[in-house]
Amino acid sequence: MDTTHFGLREVPFNFSPDPRFCYATSLHEDVYYGLLIHIRDRAGLILLTSEAGIGKTLLLHRLMSEVDNPISFVLFANTTLTFDELLLSICNDLGLDPGQGSGLHYLRLLREFLIEQGAEGVCLLIDEAQDLPEETLHDLR
Repeated sequence: MDTTHFGLREVPFNFSPDPRFCYATSLHEDVYYGLLIHIRDRAGLILLTSEAGIGKTLLLHRLMSEVDNPISFVLFANTTLTFDELLLSICNDLGLDPGQGSGLHYLRLLREFLIEQGAEGVCLLIDEAQDLPEETLHDLR
């Protein structure tokens, strides 16, 4: 894209949505602040659904870029993995060293981390969760 022709300083469209280029309608703002309230209140499982291309992924990226600590976010977009592979990915994203082990080992490591975090908390965001294998979704619950 010729950025000079349009007077742009950088290319606005990349592989991952960039929240700096978000044009939020009033509906987007309502959904964003609803998600924010649920996350800060530790409401548990939240489901966000809409038509493709509406901006759900962009909202997730916006949450991660705008929410201050102490919340740690893990964005998970690979929805073809098993539950054990999902746990391993979460441990890696949180900076834990899972080493070699099984799902039970990863779950124990993750549980210890969450207890240590205490009030801070971790928020797992799953983009395209409808594509998770049913067994993985059941185990995640």
